[in-house]
Amino acid sequence: MITDPRVLEEDFVPSEIAHRHDELEKLSHAVRPVLHGQRAPASLVTGPSGAGKTCLSLFVAERAGEQVDHPFFTRVMGWESRREVLQQICRSLAPAVETTSRSAGDLERFIRDRVDRDHPHLVIIDEADQVPDDILLQVLYEMPGIGLSLVGNHRQDILADLPDRIQSRLTPYEEVQLSRYSTEQLVDILDARVNQGFVPGSVSVEQIERVARAADGNARSAIGTLAMAFSQANLHDHASIHDEDIDAALRDVDGELRERAMDRLSGHHRVLFDIVVNAGTEVAATDVYERYEARVNEPMSNRQVRRYMQKLEEYGFIESGGENRWRTYQVKE
Repeated sequence: MITDPRVLEEDFVPSEIAHRHDELEKLSHAVRPVLHGQRAPASLVTGPSGAGKTCLSLFVAERAGEQVDHPFFTRVMGWESRREVLQQICRSLAPAVETTSRSAGDLERFIRDRVDRDHPHLVIIDEADQVPDDILLQVLYEMPGIGLSLVGNHRQDILADLPDRIQSRLTPYEEVQLSRYSTEQLVDILDARVNQGFVPGSVSVEQIERVARAADGNARSAIGTLAMAFSQANLHDHASIHDEDIDAALRDVDGELRERAMDRLSGHHRVLFDIVVNAGTEVAATDVYERYEARVNEPMSNRQVRRYMQKLEEYGFIESGGENRWRTYQVKE
């Protein structure tokens, strides 16, 4: 039934980006100076979940990287520590390099020795509103030859809590805003993946349209539903996807996407979620932080914990009530 399983992977980057022509041009223009070793403003790629922010960012980086003869980009997650981010950049630049025993200072020097205006490098920070170490952004931005692309849901969440000195380093910036897909656009996106990765006749047009309608503008949900329908068809030895496979996928897709999201998050996120779960009812924000401090060896700041809790809320794991010191959290049913 399937000839290219990659089309069902969340991080698969297609050969063409549909329905993002203007955004593609704008981000490509923003990255172009980095490609030529010039100092460039940071680029911000913002929009709701499932709008294709990461896919667009990786597509632009991959196409730009085809024009040079050295590793051009590294993608990291915003909740990783400064040392973890620097380690990933070093491994992108030199896959065989040993990074586990090196200090952050040694890693910075390694990068500076290999990245310059003749060998530029783009760092894509996904979920950039979760960066726990504000200095990381300043360190990267001030490295000659390094360009920054920050990916997140909202500009204000990425920039609002940053100290003024770091905001000033990132200003001006180039923002590329993405909106939710329409149902018709999701149909096109799914159809392109089916044409690339499935045996003809495996999925009907009506089934693609049904999945697109149910996804409500979220490409991640649409692709996840198609992947789960394929798994259901395999489970029942179907030669093509049946309507009951779609039924089962639509019932389970939200839970599956939540599990995948939790797997991507950091250990700090999982500890915080566990605290809310174990509370069994509403728990005050101050109590969450006290219990969190007691459970981890190197707790993040109160401000960073608020960011983590906001991310758990965005992903639909928890919900909050009240404001400021009276804020409470509980598991979202």
